[in-house]
Amino acid sequence: MDIELKTQIEQIALEVKKNFEDFKKTNDEKLEALAKKGHADPLIEAKLAKLNDAMDAAEAKRGKLEIELKKRNDELEAAMKRMTSVETENKTELADGTIVETKANDEARKSYSAFLRKGRGGSECEGRQGWSPSEEEVKTMAVRSDTDGGFLVTADMSGRIVKHVFETSPLRQVANVVTISTDALEGLNDLDELDCGWVSEAASRAATGTPKWGKWRIQVHEMYAQPAATQQMLDDGAIDVEAYLADKVGDKLARTENTAFLTGNGVGKPMGFLSYASGTTWSATVKQIEQITSAVQNVFDFDSLIDTVYRLKEPYRSRAKWAIGRLTFPEIRKLKDTYTQYLWQPSLIAGMPSTLLGLGIIEMNDFATKAAGAIQMALADWNEAYQIVDRQGVRVLRDPYTSKPNVLFYTTRRVGGAVVNGEAIKLYTLHS
Repeated sequence: MDIELKTQIEQIALEVKKNFEDFKKTNDEKLEALAKKGHADPLIEAKLAKLNDAMDAAEAKRGKLEIELKKRNDELEAAMKRMTSVETENKTELADGTIVETKANDEARKSYSAFLRKGRGGSECEGRQGWSPSEEEVKTMAVRSDTDGGFLVTADMSGRIVKHVFETSPLRQVANVVTISTDALEGLNDLDELDCGWVSEAASRAATGTPKWGKWRIQVHEMYAQPAATQQMLDDGAIDVEAYLADKVGDKLARTENTAFLTGNGVGKPMGFLSYASGTTWSATVKQIEQITSAVQNVFDFDSLIDTVYRLKEPYRSRAKWAIGRLTFPEIRKLKDTYTQYLWQPSLIAGMPSTLLGLGIIEMNDFATKAAGAIQMALADWNEAYQIVDRQGVRVLRDPYTSKPNVLFYTTRRVGGAVVNGEAIKLYTLHS
């Protein structure tokens, strides 16, 4: 555990708590002024906005620090696991406990670096036509490539990109994620129940109804990023090309797929949970997600939020979390229950989210801005409701010909997603 980071997170949590206390006091002053005068002082409105922005900034900073803390803990755990192994394929533990890389891994890194900078064959083949890499380079660089014609999949590049995607895509933190080696994932839904009845001792027993099963299938879809760098920069630049490309590509893939998990239409991309029809039927042929509408036009209200919570069955409700866009937080923080207690509460514990009605909150910013008739929030047992499917591997194709003098690094990743249990998710909509 990184004590310094943990301390920073706790300090930010206390800062958010203090700001929220000021926010509640100021909002109460506003409500009192509205009741007495029919309008609020503009200075009070400005103070509320300032406090809200401060809480948003602190929560965002805290989120980044928690991601960094998790990253460091994961790295520490991985290092400890490596130290328990005397010898692996690419690393060897010396007598003093030092872990050193063997020649195989060292050659892999050198070959991949040569590939990024010069293309296949390294510097000695630069500028030649019709050449091919050495047999050793092919073995080293393609050791983890797919058998279906994949050009190159390297452990280092793939690992960095996937890690970046996981850290920056909020739905991945809570949804069910599985990696497959085919083009689709299939599963079954237990959509029905059997029948039973009462019978006397001597009465005949007729056959009772048996439950019906439903089948779902999630296809993976291809997404890509194509950063470019001049050959001169690759030749002369004193940068870590692998890290640079991983960061840029990972960010692009993360933002693209995260939007699709919310709003995708299922055509050439994942099916987002906001794209399903409104209704209460979830079967093999009809896929609907229930929407709860606010009681007052364009206003969030306590009663409709309570309705949203208790429309979820108890097994889902106990594990449920809210998904809320950042621009909705100012409205949520002002809400009170019938006893004038605020519904939103900041978290004071590292790794624990702020809560609304006692349920955790995940910030997802692909929701529509506040508007009558628009879906503003979702509440779900996300692990049960939404399935993300990753096709194993990231492909990198080096293209020095299409856009001279640039070298393009065409990177692809295949991913799918869809709701597999509509009962485990509810959507909250503003009254139109």
